[in-house]
Parts: sequence; C-alpha cells; structure tokens
Amino acid sequence: MKKLMMRVIPLIFAVFIVSGCSHKETSKAKDEYKSYKTYAFADDFTYKAPANWEFDDSSNENFFHYKNKDDHSDGMLNVSCVYDAGGLVSDKYSFDTWIEGIKSRDDYVGEIKISNIKVDGLDAKRYSHRLKVENQIYYIDNVVFNCINGWGYVGILTLNKEDYKDTFDRIINSIDINEDAKSTTEAITEATTEATTEATTEAYSPTAGEENALSKAYNYLDSMAFSKSGLIEQLEYEGFTKKEAKYAVNNCGANWKEQAVKKAAQYLSSQSFSRSGLIEQLEYEGFTSKQARYGVKKAYK
Repeated sequence: MKKLMMRVIPLIFAVFIVSGCSHKETSKAKDEYKSYKTYAFADDFTYKAPANWEFDDSSNENFFHYKNKDDHSDGMLNVSCVYDAGGLVSDKYSFDTWIEGIKSRDDYVGEIKISNIKVDGLDAKRYSHRLKVENQIYYIDNVVFNCINGWGYVGILTLNKEDYKDTFDRIINSIDINEDAKSTTEAITEATTEATTEATTEAYSPTAGEENALSKAYNYLDSMAFSKSGLIEQLEYEGFTKKEAKYAVNNCGANWKEQAVKKAAQYLSSQSFSRSGLIEQLEYEGFTSKQARYGVKKAYK
C-alpha cells in the first residue's frame, strides 16, 4: 500500500519557472496533543502525528504513518519535501501547474477543492480530491508549503471524506517550519514582489545588474557545483547586490539536489572522506541535510 501513496504524490513536477484561515496552535492544543509525537523531516520542518500510528521512515524520500497497519487505506499519512518543485507555493503559475499535473493523472477522479491557508505563518495551499487506485476510490487531503529548496508536502489518504479530518487538522496546526526555510521563503517573496512591481500585464524586465548576475551564475554552474546559499554568497563576493544575486539564483534553473551530487563527486575526486564526513562538508557548503545525504548517497560508491 505504500506504493499506492507513492503514486499519489505529485513528484513529477520538476518543471517549474522557478489568505485565508490561520493554522496556529492555541492554548487548547496542549491537551489535544497529549497522544501525539513530534517528528522531524530532515532539517526542513517538524510536525506532530498520533503516537499510536505505525511509523515508517524506510523510504529515503518520504515518511509514512499508518492508522491501521493491516489496512493502510484506513488512514495513511505521508510527509515529504518535493525538492524538485520550484517557486513559491503562493505563486499562481507554480501552483496551477502543480494542480494541472494532478488532474492529468490517470488515477485522478475529480471533486478537487482548493483553499488558501497559513502553515506556521507562511502562505500555503490545501487541496483535496478523489482518486482511483486498483479499482478503489479514495479521498486524499493535502497541504503544500515552502521548504528551504522545495515544497513541503503532507497528505492523508482515506476511504471516506470525513475520516480523520480532525486528526489531519491537528497535524497541520502542529507544523513548525525551520527558521532558515521561513527566512528563505520570506526573502524569495520579497524578491518576487520587487521583481513584479511592473504592471501585471507586462513581463518583468530584469535590470542590467540582474542579467549580469544571472549570466555569471550560469558560468559558475557550468564548471562548479554550488548550494543555493553558496551561489548567492559567491555572487555577492563578486560585487553583485543581494537583490541581483537572489534574482540570478532564483532564475538559473539549478536542481540543488543534483548540485549536491556534483559537489560530493568533486570532493571525492581529490580527497578522501567518510560518508558522515562528506555529509558534514556538504552541509557546511550550504546544502540542506537532506540534499547532502542525497548527494553522498549518489556519489559515494
């Protein structure tokens, strides 16, 4: 049944151009979470899930929680971060592309509903729909929000629409996003806002400094591997402003997981590292913990 959920997660959306109700815990939440346990997904965010649900972290890319270990369709929670997703969740083009991808899938049945929410103070999206897997109709409720270099994803699969609704609401309310991720998202929001102050009917025209920074970013990526923060720092070192550096990094189209693989390979070609030592080195270079682990796994053979 894990495969069932893996089919549901829209990980195919690697091609990106890349306010509603508030979800904050109240004083009543302390009692509501007595039977919950806190889990950390890499360095991106933490969340609370029922402690008596079976937990499975055997997948490198996803966490699973099962209400009924003998029937995984009876309440199955999936948590992940889609690092190939780009842009802001709140960006209309990015999210519309995500949703269109879901609607194009063979298992999509319909009844999609979308709402704007807040997750730990950041703009997020909640959407639900029906899907058909192995001749069975399921209901899936999902939330996406920005991580450091992608989109955090939390979804629950059930047979009936109202099953575990309160439980899922509590899980959403409990999400605590890494401060670095929040700062990055806020910075991108600021940069995006600055970059789109022109009339909405006109395409944004980058400044000469931004175009030069983007060209320099391409040059660097052609010959070296960088983390996102590392490339921003390098461009600033070259004399570009923070705004110009952020514009370049946000528009260069780099896949930061693959950059981690390249950086790990570069290190291994000239130095000796243990796996843990290489992970630490990549994290020092600015890669997230999950990106570093992914890079080492692919490069360390």
